[in-house]
Amino acid sequence: MRGALLWIAIAACASRSSPPTLSKADVRPTLKQLAQPLKQCFDERRAGVLNIRLAVTSEDRTTVELLGSDPDTLSPVERHCVAATLANADLARLEARGRLVLLYPFTFADRPPDNREIAVFDEANRAAAAQDWRAAFETSERGLTITSFDGPHRRRLIEVAGVAACHLGLGAKAQHYIELASPQVEPVVRETCKQAGTALPPNKSATH
Repeated sequence: MRGALLWIAIAACASRSSPPTLSKADVRPTLKQLAQPLKQCFDERRAGVLNIRLAVTSEDRTTVELLGSDPDTLSPVERHCVAATLANADLARLEARGRLVLLYPFTFADRPPDNREIAVFDEANRAAAAQDWRAAFETSERGLTITSFDGPHRRRLIEVAGVAACHLGLGAKAQHYIELASPQVEPVVRETCKQAGTALPPNKSATH
């Protein structure tokens, strides 16, 4: 009995000393730090939103690797610029450890976010409240192409789009928005798809 208790105590100490597993919440500050340097790579683009798939590895140091974009619209010049910018970035070491692949939205525009097109946001929310899932999905997708929305509004539109996709049986679209969703919203969309009976394809943005 005493031996069993000793092993339990050792396991508990080991658990407390082990670094937490890498999550979206851990890496978002690092990605926000990279947003401004990366924008130089897209000077030739018009205003828009680009979802870039990245692999963040946190071990002895923190590194970020470019995997592609969704949809895959990166030109060879943009791809080379992003890869070089990431390779030369001096990133703070994260407390959490592991490797995380995620889809991260970068917005480039001439004006800063000011939510000036709030009518689209309100329309998407009204449609979701009325359970008009087709209208909610189409309006939230349109809203996510608008560069004037700030982070909280954009996260809400991702949630509406993901939940609506679940109700419409659009598994691939739902998975896309799960990848973009905040850590708080991701399980909401997953559970909605489960309740709606919508199967999700394999997650491209997963821990490896």
